[in-house]
Amino acid sequence: MSVIEGIFYLALLLLAPLALISLMVLGIVKLTEADKKRFQRNLAIQKAAPEFARSQPERDELLLEAHFSRGMNLWGLFIAATLTYFGFKALLLDPVVALVLGWWMTLFGVVFIFLLLKQLTTTEPILVLTTTYIEYAKWPFRRIPWHDITHCHLRTIVGKGGIATYLCLELVDQDKYLQQMGWLSRKINRLNWLVGCSAIHVVLTPLKVESAEVVKHIQQIRPTLMNAI
Repeated sequence: MSVIEGIFYLALLLLAPLALISLMVLGIVKLTEADKKRFQRNLAIQKAAPEFARSQPERDELLLEAHFSRGMNLWGLFIAATLTYFGFKALLLDPVVALVLGWWMTLFGVVFIFLLLKQLTTTEPILVLTTTYIEYAKWPFRRIPWHDITHCHLRTIVGKGGIATYLCLELVDQDKYLQQMGWLSRKINRLNWLVGCSAIHVVLTPLKVESAEVVKHIQQIRPTLMNAI
């Protein structure tokens, strides 16, 4: 095998998984786009009129501040470190196994370690609820006023990696907020429709707060927002 052929096969092994994942994501987005729009239209019709016209409270009162859970971050660091360790071990095996398995495990492990260490050093609240808005540090637009939200529901996903809980938000004009996200984030978030969640949501799992407490405060602000789907 010549040097050029070797470089070609190396690039193919490294880039092919990314290309396949990207094609799969784009395909799913296209397939679910029509269902998403139809769901939004029906939801807007059901939630229209007097509820949206309700005025906001005169005073902005703080109800809840939630930070990252240190225990969850430490547990995540242990898992990421284990993944990185086995990734390095795989790099010492057969070259094909090293490229296809070891390289990816090591990459994901290192990325997760970096993100979790960043979360451990974050001192500002990640989720803030007041009587006039909800704020989430991971949103590029930071906060959404309650009068822009038509419905909320909790979605819990149980998988091999554990349990993930999301606070899913349905908005009067979702596209207005989605356009403020990056192209990739916007496409990935829209895939949440496949698991019964919305494109704009809050991940409650890594936060030091009970989901029941979040629901209680939302019902205190707008009792009709947390109707079950």
